[in-house]
Amino acid sequence: MRRLELLINQSRRATENNDVAGISTLEFEQYYNNAQDRLQALIHTAHPETDFFAAEGFVSLTPNTDAYDLTTMKDEDENIFNSRILAFNSVFLVERTEGNAYFPLKFISSKERRTGYGYFFQNKKIILAPSSSGSFPKGVRITYAKKLRDLGIRRGEITSLSPLTITALGDATDLNDTDYLTIVNKDGISKVDDVEMGGWNSGTGIITTTTDVSAAAVGDYVVYGEFASTHSELPDICERYLLEFCNMKIFMRDSSADASMQSSLVKSLEDDILELFKDNTGDVVHVPISSTDYMIW
Repeated sequence: MRRLELLINQSRRATENNDVAGISTLEFEQYYNNAQDRLQALIHTAHPETDFFAAEGFVSLTPNTDAYDLTTMKDEDENIFNSRILAFNSVFLVERTEGNAYFPLKFISSKERRTGYGYFFQNKKIILAPSSSGSFPKGVRITYAKKLRDLGIRRGEITSLSPLTITALGDATDLNDTDYLTIVNKDGISKVDDVEMGGWNSGTGIITTTTDVSAAAVGDYVVYGEFASTHSELPDICERYLLEFCNMKIFMRDSSADASMQSSLVKSLEDDILELFKDNTGDVVHVPISSTDYMIW
């Protein structure tokens, strides 16, 4: 999928809003994020069985503790990514280990907390029954639906890492308007997430931060947000939907006569995409094995 700046430029031409002073890039940016959020919610709701949004997170077990905050869940590389969880009830699988192998846990009710063996959720926490008898790094593996990265334009190009210095790009506005940045490469692939902003000097281009940005490189770009990208993580087939949704919002904003027709087009595209996300595999699907007692190894 093309990067956001190019999509916004196309939307400006389609809606005859080429004057940046009229409708700001920030507003276009917000409409594209609204489009992506809506489409992901529609897909996840209509086809929760799809694993397109699936990701894994880990929780380390500590002795005599049964409640763990999901906002402290970490990825394989021990990075916390709480804002990547689509919803705290969008969990596909919970597995537990106190050794070398993970085994699936059963979802139980809170009433089974003292007598059952499994898990349930409460106030953004996962509750395990029973509690752990010891310390086990990555003791729980959670497969969940991840939230797609927020979309943003390139705000600046990195010219130095020590100190972190950028050359502002386009209508970059004031980087002091955001609390966090993401550093991405030219293809929108994240190099450093969650870059905490301590301030930006527009004269020198220096960004004050305590975040380790050594994984980035000169020539990379900064984007607003903790977990952001210049490119959508949705499949390329969804690009037209993002475009037309944004155009619809602009037409509505301008009280254009084209708004009604545009709404119908967006609904049609939604239906087409939801159809594509059905389980269309041609492979033979076997009945899941729940017991291996009868199998000969």
